[in-house]
This record gives sequence, C-alpha cells and structure tokens, in this order.
Amino acid sequence: THGVVPEHFTLYKEVQKYWYQWDAYARICLLVAILHFVHSLAFYGLGHINVELRCFWVAYAVGFLLMVLHGLLMNFDLINAGNKEL
Repeated sequence: THGVVPEHFTLYKEVQKYWYQWDAYARICLLVAILHFVHSLAFYGLGHINVELRCFWVAYAVGFLLMVLHGLLMNFDLINAGNKEL
C-alpha cells in the first residue's frame, strides 16, 4: 500500500528526538575546529611566506583571504535564517 510507513521509520523518528542536542553540539565543535584550522593556516602563511619568500604583500593577501573565509564560515553557519526549524 502507498500510505503505510514501515515500523522502523517511525521508531527511528522517535529516537531522533533524544539526540538532537548532541547533534547540535557536534556541529558547534566541528565549526570551532574548522575555524581554528583556517586561522592557523593564516598564521602559518604569514610566517612561511615572510621568512621563505620575503613577499610581504603576498603574505598579507593570503592572511586577508583566509580571514575573509573565516568570517564567511562564521556568517554562514551562525546566521539566524528567520527562525526556521532544523
């Protein structure tokens, strides 16, 4: 029949109510980890390009672009999308 939902689908739906807090916590932890990684790439780029290549403007441009990426990641993941439910 068309309208019948399998039993394991409804059981899974009921269980999902209990772990959404951990899902939100995991998303926050991954966001913070990615932001730290992007920030560390910016600092590494500043140091490496300045020391190895002596190209100061290139180092500043790379740092600037990575900080723009940092800001965009924060904006895209933390923005309030009109109180839409997840």
